[in-house]
Amino acid sequence: MAALVGCSRNEELVVDAPRSQMSLVGSITDDATRVTVDGEKFNEVSWVAGDMIRLASEAGIEETTLRAAASGKKGILFEGEGAPVADTDTYYAIYPATVFDGSRVSFDYANQSGEDVAALAGKVEDVAADDIAMSFKPVNALLHVTISGVTMLSSAELMSYSGEALASGFSYDFATDTTTLSDTTTASYVIDSPNPAGFFFQLPADLDLSEGYIIRFTDATMQRNSYMVAYHGKVFERGTTTRVSATWAIPSVTLGAKTSYSYHVNGDSASADKCGNTTIYFTTGVNGEDCSSSYANIQDALISDLGYKVGNTTYTYSAGQVSWNKENNTFCIKTAPAYDTSWGKCDVTAFVEVNGERLYAKEELWLTGLPYHADWRSSDYPDWIYTKIADKGSYLRVDNASWFSSVLGCIISPEFKMPSSLSVYSAIAASTGATSAGDYDRSYCYAGARSATPSESGTYVTIAFMAADSNNPDTGLVCIDSPITLTTSAPCVVHTAKDFSPTTSTNIYQVKITYSKQ
Repeated sequence: MAALVGCSRNEELVVDAPRSQMSLVGSITDDATRVTVDGEKFNEVSWVAGDMIRLASEAGIEETTLRAAASGKKGILFEGEGAPVADTDTYYAIYPATVFDGSRVSFDYANQSGEDVAALAGKVEDVAADDIAMSFKPVNALLHVTISGVTMLSSAELMSYSGEALASGFSYDFATDTTTLSDTTTASYVIDSPNPAGFFFQLPADLDLSEGYIIRFTDATMQRNSYMVAYHGKVFERGTTTRVSATWAIPSVTLGAKTSYSYHVNGDSASADKCGNTTIYFTTGVNGEDCSSSYANIQDALISDLGYKVGNTTYTYSAGQVSWNKENNTFCIKTAPAYDTSWGKCDVTAFVEVNGERLYAKEELWLTGLPYHADWRSSDYPDWIYTKIADKGSYLRVDNASWFSSVLGCIISPEFKMPSSLSVYSAIAASTGATSAGDYDRSYCYAGARSATPSESGTYVTIAFMAADSNNPDTGLVCIDSPITLTTSAPCVVHTAKDFSPTTSTNIYQVKITYSKQ
């Protein structure tokens, strides 16, 4: 209401209607809920002195804030200043004060209003000007959330487990005593900077999340790690409070696939030497151990898919290519996948898909070509390089041309591939045809890293072989006593052979290169 007051002949001044002391007697209906952060008073319904309500009128009077003068459930006096009250108005009161528009009161879905949270509303019609009494009732539902293990959160997000969009807003209609949802939708309800010790989602009454719901927490670090927890289905009913709690845990995925190099770098060279040199173990390893991938701090209910990416090919549980052991939180590829078996790096990724996002564990698995075994008695090895050596089919012959000659011949293995320098051991099976005593019945092999001109110097290691037994010319493997260092820049092994007898030859039958001394 406004009054016109004459200030001069040509001036008019608009003056607001005078404000006067107002009082309202408020009570709370039995089904109302008042919530305290400590969670111990969920069913205690009462006013507390100092509680503030917002009073408004359908006729459009100025909204007024009144404060409770005492504590208790019924008959509490609210006092304050306001515009005069007309007996033709319909009056509304809202606690806590939110947004009022005509006959509706709108509520935010995220609420952190201090120590106490409530959602109460009241209505009365045709009241006398100075005698207003109202009864209040709850108009929404509350979700009380606590989380331990983290001190600061940047956000908390509530979403439907089924992926269904949620109402982006809701309002309470005094005329029909119903909660009306807005037409627009949102993927989730978000609270910024919630207090981990306790905060509230203020939810539409009868919100149906019967298929389950998810709360995503994001910490306040620069990394902004997120953690999600799934809860069983719930219909949030008016005047009820649901309590949930969680313990912060960062989700993780671990790749279980292994190669010979994986065993070696983990300190188990003996197991590495049992591996195939182009094999990636996805299910079980060489010792029968589980090579499945695993996940931790992820609820099964949140997982929409999981699988692997090997090279450029993806294998998933949804496609039937991956088995999933929910009891042990593990998964593995059912059938050995196709991948490039050439020596070198193979990128392998295990992933778990949660709410449309994938959590990854990626490794560069190395197929080094080790352990390596060449046996000329049974196979052909075209990738070996022969210098001054005759390939006899079942062995390699190094013929001598002169007394105490320099290096007469060498065999160079294919190039091995590894991410860094690696110490390996070589074993050679060779014999000589010499029959005389002393040095004349020995042959010598030199093993070392590849160089531009193979020689007996440098890091080469000498192996001596006695004359062959005529009944067993292909002698067993003899291992060098010292390791050979392979590098990424020269990743291959050289074997040189020399015989001190001018009339005999050295026969090489096998070469084996391993991670550990055999």
